[in-house]
Amino acid sequence: MSLISKYNISIQIKRVKNISIRIRPDSTVHMSVPVGTSKKHIEHVLNQKSKWIEKKLAEINSKVATIPLEYIDGEEIWYLGCSYKIKLIHSEKSYVVISGSSMNIATEYPDDRDRKRELLYRWYYAQAEIVFGEIIHRYLSILQKEIKIMRIKEMKSRWGSCNSQKGYINLNMELIKKPIEAIEYVILHELAHLTHPNHSSHFHNYVASYMPDWKERKKMLYL
Repeated sequence: MSLISKYNISIQIKRVKNISIRIRPDSTVHMSVPVGTSKKHIEHVLNQKSKWIEKKLAEINSKVATIPLEYIDGEEIWYLGCSYKIKLIHSEKSYVVISGSSMNIATEYPDDRDRKRELLYRWYYAQAEIVFGEIIHRYLSILQKEIKIMRIKEMKSRWGSCNSQKGYINLNMELIKKPIEAIEYVILHELAHLTHPNHSSHFHNYVASYMPDWKERKKMLYL
C-alpha cells in the first residue's frame, strides 16, 4: 500500500517551490506540492516524513480518545452532547438508563469497576447502533448510495473512516457522546467518500451542498 493511501492524503497541486505537509485536528493529512511533482517523489517525501506524521497523529489521539472513568457516584459522563452524573444502584438486575440528569448504572456488584465499564460500554454500543444506523439510512437515501457494512469501533485517532471500494463505513464509539449535529457531519463526511475518495475541493463542495454548516458541526467534535 502506498503511503498516500495509508494516510488518506489530500494532495493539492500549487505554484509553490517546496512540498509542505499539514495535519489537521480531524487527523486528515494535507500536502501542497509543486506543479509537475511525480508520484514517486511524493512517496519519497512521505517516507522521509512518516515518523513525523505518525507522531502528530498520535498527539491528536488525546483529543479523540476518552478520559478513563472511575465509574463512581457523581462522576460526569456524556451522551449525545449532554452531561450526566453517574448514579450507582445496587440491583439484582443489571441495566443502564438515563433518568433526568443522572446516568443510572444498576448492578449486583456496584464495586466491580470492570462490570460497570462493561455495562456502560454495551449500553453505549446499543445506542450507537440505533443512532448511527438511523442517520446513515437517512443520508444514504439522500445521496442515493449504498454501503455493505457499518462497523462501530474503538478508534484512537479518527472519528470515522470509509473504504469506498468495499463499501465499509467505520465509526468511532466515542461519537455517541457528541451532539447529534456532529455525528451527522461525521457520517455525511464518510459517506461522501463513496463519491470522492480523497479530500479535494470537489469533496468539500459535495459535503457543503448537503450540509452548508459542516464547519460549525465539525468544531463540536473538539469541544
